[in-house]
Amino acid sequence: RAQTPDTTHYTILMAKGPSGVVKAWTESDGTRGFYMDYNDRGRGPPLTQRVKLGADGFPRSIEIDGYDYLKVPVGERFAVEQAGTGARARWKNQSESTAVVLDKPAYYLALDDASVGILESLVLASPDHRVKLLPQGEARAERIRDTTISNGTSTEKVTLYAMHGFGYSPNTWWGDDKGNFFATGSSWFTIVRRGFESTVPTLLKLQAV
Repeated sequence: RAQTPDTTHYTILMAKGPSGVVKAWTESDGTRGFYMDYNDRGRGPPLTQRVKLGADGFPRSIEIDGYDYLKVPVGERFAVEQAGTGARARWKNQSESTAVVLDKPAYYLALDDASVGILESLVLASPDHRVKLLPQGEARAERIRDTTISNGTSTEKVTLYAMHGFGYSPNTWWGDDKGNFFATGSSWFTIVRRGFESTVPTLLKLQAV
């Protein structure tokens, strides 16, 4: 698929340095597109993902194609369809094929997800910073701290958030001053907006405080 001029590039950093990329763009019909590719000692995807959003910002359809970390082919699908006066969500991945009736909008956690910024934006936009998840659970964002970073030529004001609802410890991620996804990760795997790779040690240090 052709990318649009607004494509945002991210660098994937692993222990030995740059190891891959994530690209995010919006197609002419509003469909969000993502591409992820990295090499971890011969393992790792490439994955392409297309997400169509509803007016409420929740995905109405998700298509993921490519290969997973172990090079197994991926063809993951998710869709929300009308069911009487309500809605039904259907999804199929390598582990399951399921359909559930929705009592309210929910965000599907894809098994092989290449997207960045969609769930983060949804949680920040919700009145109580909570979003229902599929297959189950709830995500909740907590604002931790603000800081300003520089790559030597430009600066960004960024905010650290903790995303609860994923296991025993929260996931942390950074957003820019507009609430857009900026970076996430740890000392062994980080995704950061291209051009700001040099700021990762500072971001990781602040995450640990």
